[in-house]
Formats: sequence, C-alpha cells, structure tokens
Amino acid sequence: MRNTLGATYLDILKTTRDPRLLVQALPASALPFDPTKPFEAYQGGKTGDLQSTLLKQATEGQLSMINFDYWLASPSGLPSIQLGASEVQFALAEGINRGWSNVVLVYRSSM
Repeated sequence: MRNTLGATYLDILKTTRDPRLLVQALPASALPFDPTKPFEAYQGGKTGDLQSTLLKQATEGQLSMINFDYWLASPSGLPSIQLGASEVQFALAEGINRGWSNVVLVYRSSM
C-alpha cells in the first residue's frame, strides 16, 4: 500500500506551512483535526521504516494518504513545465558558445 506520503516531504510542507499540503494530501484519519491548526493532522511515513510498519500505520489511519481527487482531476494530469523556454534558450546559447553549432538563434518576444 504505497498511497501514503513520506515524512521527509510532509515535514517540509508542515514546517513551511505550505498550503499545497492541504490540497495534495488527506489528513491522517486517526489524528484529531483542528481547523485552527490544520497542518497538525498530517503525518508522513518514515522512509527507513519497514513496509510492514508503514502498512500497519496506514491501516490504523496514522499516516496521510494521497488525495487522488486532486491528482486525478484531469486525464492529462497536472500542468507543469519540465524545461522552460528560458532554460532551452540558455542551453542552445551555451552549445553555440562552445562551438557545437553555428546556427544563429533568433528570439522573438511576444511582449
């Protein structure tokens, strides 16, 4: 059962009070939920624990689960930029500077 979130990830989101945590994950069902302290209801599994321990904790509701309603909201997945235009242009310019190509780049701004 690998539908739980890791403590490494959740602890960072909890410490920084990142509001994305409240959307990406579900609160652990066994932990009390206080609307004034919503981040306290999220608990991740420790990466060094045995799978049997994590399964037991998940079954008992001690770990936060992935919010599939969020992750599967669209058949095409969540929109994201893997490599932005600026990074591509920089990589091409660096390649030209190193002599890997003699193509001249023309950048047109839409602004």
